[in-house]
Amino acid sequence: MIHGPGPFENDWAFTEFGVVVLTIADRIDAEVSELRSKPLQADQAVVAMVCCLRALAKVCPQGMSASLEPDRVSGWRDEFLAWYEEVKRKLPAKHRDEIKAVAEKEFAQLLKSW
Repeated sequence: MIHGPGPFENDWAFTEFGVVVLTIADRIDAEVSELRSKPLQADQAVVAMVCCLRALAKVCPQGMSASLEPDRVSGWRDEFLAWYEEVKRKLPAKHRDEIKAVAEKEFAQLLKSW
């Protein structure tokens, strides 16, 4: 059913938006579950995908809130920060603090979507 002229104002497009959100969310789940066992190069994949979700939330906030629970995002944040605390001494010193700050900012902004 069409509800308006906007790109997400019809049932089919709104459903597809949810599919995209859940696909990214499932990938984050997989990365987070392996975060502590992967090499350091994998650390930014989680934050990059959170950034993608945040961008999607700006386009269609009602679709984000219908597709993803804030508790799930909070869990990702908590796991990422726990991982960070374990490996921060292995990260390049010149980027160490900023990696954490960027991650905290991205998670906080995504959590504001609800």
